[in-house]
Amino acid sequence: FCLDEQVYIGYPDGLMAGDYSGTFFNVLSDLTFARHSDNARDLTVHEGRIIVPHDAGLLAYQPSEIESRVEDISPPVQNNRGPVQGRVRAVRGFGPWLLAGLWTGSTSYLLAGRRDNAGRYAWHTQQEFSAGPIKASRMHVDSITTSTGGGKLIPNRLWIAFDGNKEATNF
Repeated sequence: FCLDEQVYIGYPDGLMAGDYSGTFFNVLSDLTFARHSDNARDLTVHEGRIIVPHDAGLLAYQPSEIESRVEDISPPVQNNRGPVQGRVRAVRGFGPWLLAGLWTGSTSYLLAGRRDNAGRYAWHTQQEFSAGPIKASRMHVDSITTSTGGGKLIPNRLWIAFDGNKEATNF
């Protein structure tokens, strides 16, 4: 996808940034040594930063012509501080909230996180998807909020696609 006229592509070994000449370079080269099929598989932009899921959590990459920054914004899912533990496989921004699809190895969960007063991400477990061992793979939030003709208000909808499931689930 593109952000500020820069092309970004997620790979198992990092996040590649490209330019008009067709040259690409890895801006998250630390992931080269932690290669995993889930790394950078579902990128999104949230608060002007590229959100990159990886094997051990979430990174927020802020591109800059002067000094780019990377921040770990992972939910506390790799330790005993969180109610669910696993790997974030899908992300999507919605206003101030960052939504994440988390896979525990047997069940998927929907998490919602946002910055607290101290500037850290606070994460909340929203829903368990107990329809069997299905992994959340992609997320989309509808931005259409009025019907054709402008009469009826339609609530925003979150669509989640799961691996091995031909249908998307609407919440």
